[in-house]
Amino acid sequence: MTDSLVASDLRRVDPKAACAPPLRIFVAGSCVSRDAFGEPQAGDALVLTSYLARSSLATLACAPASPTPNIAKIASLFQRRMVKADHARQLLALARAGEFDLLLLDLIDERFHLLRREDGAIVTYSNEYAAVAGRPLCGTWIRSGSAEHVHMWRVGLQRLIEALDESGSLAKVRINCVYWAARDVDGKPTHGFSPEVTEAANAFLAERYRDLEAAFGESACLRYPPSALVSDPHHRWGVSAFHYVPALYEETRRRLIESMTSHSSVPQASQLTASCPTGAAIAPRTRQVELAVSDCGLTASIKGPNAPGLEYAFYLMRGPQRVAATWYSPRTTVTLPYPSIPGTYEITAFERQRRAPKPTRKYRTLPVQLPDPACYAAQRWSDHIELYDRDRSLLAVDGVHRVLDDGPSSLDFLLRGFTPGLTRKPLLVCFGGAIVHRRGMAGPFFHGLSLGRACGLPVVCVADPTLTRSADVALAWYAGNDQWPTLYREIARHLDQLAEATKSSLVLVGGSGGGFAALSVLIGLNSVARAIVWNPQTMIARYHPLSVQRYVMCAFPEIARKMGLGRRPADHASREMLAECMERAGVLHDLTRVMPISRAKTLYLQNESDTHHIEGHLKPFLASRGLSLEVGQRVISSDGLTVCLGNWGSGHARPSPQAVAWLVNQVALGRDNEAVAHSIVDGEMPQGHQTTAII
Repeated sequence: MTDSLVASDLRRVDPKAACAPPLRIFVAGSCVSRDAFGEPQAGDALVLTSYLARSSLATLACAPASPTPNIAKIASLFQRRMVKADHARQLLALARAGEFDLLLLDLIDERFHLLRREDGAIVTYSNEYAAVAGRPLCGTWIRSGSAEHVHMWRVGLQRLIEALDESGSLAKVRINCVYWAARDVDGKPTHGFSPEVTEAANAFLAERYRDLEAAFGESACLRYPPSALVSDPHHRWGVSAFHYVPALYEETRRRLIESMTSHSSVPQASQLTASCPTGAAIAPRTRQVELAVSDCGLTASIKGPNAPGLEYAFYLMRGPQRVAATWYSPRTTVTLPYPSIPGTYEITAFERQRRAPKPTRKYRTLPVQLPDPACYAAQRWSDHIELYDRDRSLLAVDGVHRVLDDGPSSLDFLLRGFTPGLTRKPLLVCFGGAIVHRRGMAGPFFHGLSLGRACGLPVVCVADPTLTRSADVALAWYAGNDQWPTLYREIARHLDQLAEATKSSLVLVGGSGGGFAALSVLIGLNSVARAIVWNPQTMIARYHPLSVQRYVMCAFPEIARKMGLGRRPADHASREMLAECMERAGVLHDLTRVMPISRAKTLYLQNESDTHHIEGHLKPFLASRGLSLEVGQRVISSDGLTVCLGNWGSGHARPSPQAVAWLVNQVALGRDNEAVAHSIVDGEMPQGHQTTAII
């Protein structure tokens, strides 16, 4: 696209040159909407006055991001301005100003992933920004369509609604409901776009357009026949699934003019909620939905005849707090996970006509008192249990600390050795691997207490919240679930707060799946930290497929169900699908795709007879950092990472507890990782009793 299309360069037609002033159009979306407007001509009924592209609504959920110097390298003035506008959240400022007659939104540029930079800022990872962002990637991706992206998108939409309400512009919004074209004008598949990718993109767009329709009303939506949504091989910007035939752009202009007379009134912002299906208050109706309680969850069933065209959303409520939810669907029966917190619960169901902007009825079950669940028992670890909301900092006192969020499970920490006045002593942070012999034991599962005692250090044991969902899941890598899609960042945030409160550094420890957890949490930390890991997985999808499938089906049941995971054998061929499921969920599952942080020092121990982890995890991890493992090489050290190969037994054997305690003490004393690794090679590390037990 040429620089002549920059919003500031667009000329407004002199109103005296036409019978009536033209409608001022503000496009926020992509070239799909912008291409409906050519260069301004006298007498035009519509004139484009502002244009923003290359930006996801999800970024509006975040504070503005400071532009990095490399943005100046973008040659195109238009592209540079779009990237800067994305960083500055300029859409909110223009919405508050309200200097337009119509705001035309489309979502084609939601195809871009988001980038969470190392400084914590979140920006749209557009092609223009990617070209100057550099390699390796300076941050982590938030995948388009992931649970985290959708959550942020809905928050961003709510903020846009509030900004429009400030300027009285809610009724000015129009939604350009365009989809990727599967075929071109000749009926051939769109060149360069696979049917699977196009189908997935359109499914995502359909869900987001439903959100917009619920917010702004059906009459705000511009919809098109399939004959218009076809790719034009001769489009001036080239072949693409979203470069359409001229008829679509002509239809857009016609619909905009028509909509000025047909658009009905729009609800006030107080009635619009991007993340909640409720609209205005509705008189509750009791005893029209039944609640059944079992060990696996709470089942709500709407009884009575079901009229066609209805759909339902369900909330699990503990008093005024929503702790779990399902979005609108035709299902009249749903099962929600058994909550991990005792208390009085009820389920509220919302009924509406399909795609209606707000519900027409609300049903409530009778309240039920739920005891401690069989799958959760924090009392066996400590008599002192402290409850927190998501934004509260953990207290530096011994006990179980439970962080509650909008969902059925809690994020749990066990603190030991936190004496009054504790400061400047390294904090040992322990993550566990697989629960080999669960024997019906209830979570949470904490690991590392004996190591803390052996080292004489205060210890923070972290429990994986996904393990409390099902007794069939032995390993979840602390990767997260649909309630905690960025679990590693949640854990890191609380650890940073503890480190700041005690003026302490952190030593993260874990093996196998716990090693993956330590490496991932290390990425999100701002504190001074070092990690000791042994035989870690670095790509979850490359672990044993049955274990990975159990994890994803428990953690992301809706995504797994849509992908048909339960109907497929968990064999080697399914690994690609398992990775795709985790991609859609937006969890960090592949450490080879994350930029290393040189300030965080890692001692990576690998048993030399563990062929699976050397070939499938260590070597790809090294390759992602430009390193390789040479024959006979025992120590590799570069940019904060030190890898040491040793012999601790057969296969996936780990260093003995005595050896791990020695390693922690060496690191806690500040000894250099490379020196520690050479001491291991020289036989200075104590062997102790060989065991496969988890610390």
